[in-house]
Amino acid sequence: MNLSEMITFVRTHADTDETDAPDSSLTVYARAGYNDIRRRVAQWTDNHVSGTLTTVADTAGYALSALTGSYSLEYVTGISGPTEKLDYVTWDEYLYMVEGDDIEYSVREPGCYTIKNDTIYLFPTHSVSGVTHTVYGYRAFADWPSGSDEPDLPREFDEVICWYMLSKYYMAQEDVELASMYSQMYEVAVNRFIASSVRQDSHSPRIFGGKIRRRIGYDAWMRRNTEG
Repeated sequence: MNLSEMITFVRTHADTDETDAPDSSLTVYARAGYNDIRRRVAQWTDNHVSGTLTTVADTAGYALSALTGSYSLEYVTGISGPTEKLDYVTWDEYLYMVEGDDIEYSVREPGCYTIKNDTIYLFPTHSVSGVTHTVYGYRAFADWPSGSDEPDLPREFDEVICWYMLSKYYMAQEDVELASMYSQMYEVAVNRFIASSVRQDSHSPRIFGGKIRRRIGYDAWMRRNTEG
C-alpha cells in the first residue's frame, strides 16, 4: 500500500472524511508508525546488501558512501579481500597497530579493518591501487512517505502502519478506548513480525561506527524496548 491507499483505508475504516482526518495529520501518523517500526529492528534480512571497496595505494580510509555496487550501507557485518576475510578490530586496537607499525613492507595487503564516522579503515594499507574488497552489511532504510512510494518494509507491515494511524487518529478525537484498541493491535502485529524477522536473521555481529551490535534473543530485545 502506498500513502494514498493507507489514508483512504484509514478514513473508510474510521468512517470519517478529510475535514476530520486531513492528509497532513494522517501523513504525520504514517511517518511516525514507519519510523517506530524501523527503529525497533534495523537489520531486516531484505536489507542485506554488499558493496565494492577499491583500494588506493597507501590509503587507509574509505567512506561508506563511496562504495560502489550497493545501496548506502548503514551497518557493516564483514569485509572480504581477494584471498581472505578481514578481521574486525576496535578503533583503539586499530590506533595501537598503526602507531606501532614500524615495519617496511615490500608488498602489503590489509588483514583487518575498523569503522569510525562512516569510514572504513584498513590495516595495513594496500601497497597497490585497484584491488577490490567486498563489503557486506545492511543498507539504510529509505525515507518515507515520499510521494506514492510504499514503505521500505516487508509488505505485511502496510496494514500494521494503518493500525498505528488509526490509533493516533482516535487519540486526537479523544476516543481513548478505540485509540487503545488499535494501539494494542499495532503492538501485537509488530512484535509478531519482528519476532519472525529476528528468528530468520542469523547475520551477526553488527558493526556501526566502530561498535559491534551482537544478536540478542527476542525476550531480551523486548525487555530492552519496554524498559526504554
